[in-house]
This record gives sequence, C-alpha cells and structure tokens, in this order.
Amino acid sequence: MSPTPLHEASCEELARRAQGGSEICFAALVERYEARIMGFVLRRCASASDAEDATQDTFVRAWRMLHRYDPSRRFSPWLFTLAARAAQEANRGASRRARHEAESARLSRPEPRDLGDLADDRAGNAAEVRRVWGVADRVLSAEQRALLWLRFVEGLSAAEAGAAMGKSEVGVRVSVFRARQRLAEALAAEDLARPSAGAAASASECERAPRSGGLSGVASGRRTVSGGAR
Repeated sequence: MSPTPLHEASCEELARRAQGGSEICFAALVERYEARIMGFVLRRCASASDAEDATQDTFVRAWRMLHRYDPSRRFSPWLFTLAARAAQEANRGASRRARHEAESARLSRPEPRDLGDLADDRAGNAAEVRRVWGVADRVLSAEQRALLWLRFVEGLSAAEAGAAMGKSEVGVRVSVFRARQRLAEALAAEDLARPSAGAAASASECERAPRSGGLSGVASGRRTVSGGAR
C-alpha cells in the first residue's frame, strides 16, 4: 500500500515518517507550522528578531528530539511545548530593547490565517482583528497572550496548553478567565471612548460568555478556528 500523499497526511503521520528519516516529511511539517509558531512566540518574545530565532530553534529542537514524540498523541501540543521553551530561552538571553523597537516589532507581526474567523461577531475584518490583538498586547501579560493564542487560535485544550506552558490545567483555566475579563473590559473602555455609539454597543458584547463562534473566542471564550493543521 502506497503512503498517503504529503498534502493529505496528518501531522502525526508526517511526524511518524520523519522519525523514520524522511526529511521531506519534516519539511512538510515546518511548512505547516512555521507561521503558526512565529505567531505564538511573537507574543512571548520582546522583539521580532528574538521571535525569529525562537521559531528557528523550535524546529531545530523538534528535529533533534523527534524520537521522543509519540505519534499516537497530537503533534501540535508537543511542538508548541518546544516553542514555549525556545521563546523563554530567547527572552532570557535577549538584552533589553528600547520601547520604540518593541512597538515596531508588535506592528510588524503577521496575521494568522485563522484569526480572521475570530472577528466575525464584531466587524468581520482584518483591521478589527489587529485592533483586538493590539489591545491584548497592551493590557495582558506575555503569558496570558500566549495562553489565549494556544486555546483560541490553535485550539489546544486547557490540559494541552498547560503542558506547553508548564502550568496546571486549573491554572490555565484561571489565567484564561482573568485574561478574557481584562481584555473585554479594555475593549469596552476603548469603544466607549469612540464617537460611535454603535461601536460601543458592539464592544459590550465581548463581555458575554457563550461558548461558540466569533471574536469572543478571545474576549469571551468562544473558539472558531477553521482549517490549518492540528
């Protein structure tokens, strides 16, 4: 029986084949995850250059440690665990950057392909997505931003996100709950400061906490992530 074509193979299957020495399969994994890892570590690192180093280091580690991966388990939590460690080490070794340099790095962050789905309840456009993550960058800690990313963009469970970040499942749930509250308050305050009453009304919706669909996947805990590798 011929192997599954690369574009149809699951990440777990690609990792299993890479464990057998297939550099092509590992390259396919890098292609699937590179932008996603970069998006994650950008919310953990002080600068874009540190994030680029952490992204590269993540895949170097993944190749060297691939023999430790269990293909019967999901690949993405294992890889994001390596990414969290790489980002932590990049921060440890990085010198303190000037504030304007950090701001430039924030503005240059790439927009993940799935993040657009998170804006449909507010404005349904990329500008609104950038605004929400911009507010998150200002009011949330690096750990809170990373946990929101793992839970609502990558779709990891609380247990999987905790394993990646070195926290308990309960600790993740508490951190995410507090982050959602803080983000919703900040969004509401920003919208109330706008001249448009309609914008203020839409911001108040972020404080509701239903469990499916829309931007409230970040601000109120709902998750809609379509497409992409898992």
